Amino acid sequence: MTQATSSLSVTLPSDREIAMTRAFDAPRQLVFDAWTKPEHVRRWFGAVEGYTMPVCEIDLRAGGAWRWVMRGADGSEMEMYGEYREIAPPDRLVNTENFAGEFFEAMGGGSVNTMVLEEHGGRTTMTLTSLYKSKEARDAVLRTGWESGAGETLDRLAEILAGTREDGTPVTKTLPGGTAFTVRGARELLVERWFKAPRELVFAAWTECDRLMKWWGPREWPLSRCTIDLREGGVWHYCMRARADGQESWGKATYQRIARPSHLVFRDCFSNADGDEIPPFSRMSVSFSEHDGGTLITSVSTFDTPEQMRQVIAMGVMEGLGETLELLAEHLAESQR
Repeated sequence: MTQATSSLSVTLPSDREIAMTRAFDAPRQLVFDAWTKPEHVRRWFGAVEGYTMPVCEIDLRAGGAWRWVMRGADGSEMEMYGEYREIAPPDRLVNTENFAGEFFEAMGGGSVNTMVLEEHGGRTTMTLTSLYKSKEARDAVLRTGWESGAGETLDRLAEILAGTREDGTPVTKTLPGGTAFTVRGARELLVERWFKAPRELVFAAWTECDRLMKWWGPREWPLSRCTIDLREGGVWHYCMRARADGQESWGKATYQRIARPSHLVFRDCFSNADGDEIPPFSRMSVSFSEHDGGTLITSVSTFDTPEQMRQVIAMGVMEGLGETLELLAEHLAESQR
């Protein structure tokens, strides 16, 4: 029996086994590290919307223990744990896997997992085989429909690996002025910038049209129109106009969450003058944190597809937004004089 979920292939080598095979565009050492270093595990296994990963403990040695805990917004938890039996980096890892509480029986009462990594031309194929105590235990796992979740989880790993250097660090670019861009996987762009201004003022600069008119957009593309309905489900609709020839570029954001003065979440896209939405699309989460006597802005844009993120980067979003945030810094300084 063979099943395919996204880029994941699932086979049943024996009555007690489930094998997953997935290829990654990354060297095997990086894939091995992604499974065995907490700072990497949190970026893909723990990156489920609506969940946090408060516990990610790894004692990477034969006989060492591992324990991962996922916690939902309602406080519910899923705990996984086990022991490492064989460690041969970067091509082989053997460990036991158990689930605590109600998940224990549903997931077959535990398994022994063997991961084998094979690299060819910088591309790594992972085969992860789980051996259960009995056919009945294996079949109980199959009935949960787990392969869909496994496929999505490994897709996140692939995205993270696509935006990671061989030393395991994300790809980051810092512009003059201090704006830092980090490509986190194939669909996620992180932007960070510190401002010498109180959080309330910075939040107001992002949510009031009279302030946005003074800074939003690159220097040669200032705002010419701006309307804001600042409520969840409300819309920010704006137009930037080129100084050189009057060309217009419309944008639209639909607010999904507003927590003044700490957080904004909105669906972001291009548009026309009538507000019709035009791709690329992204979900933009902007946090405003008090830090070192000022405010740290952390913006995470998650694009609908990898192609859309590549399109936006090719259009010069880093340079344009970097210049825009320079104008924000100038506006905040002027507002405090």
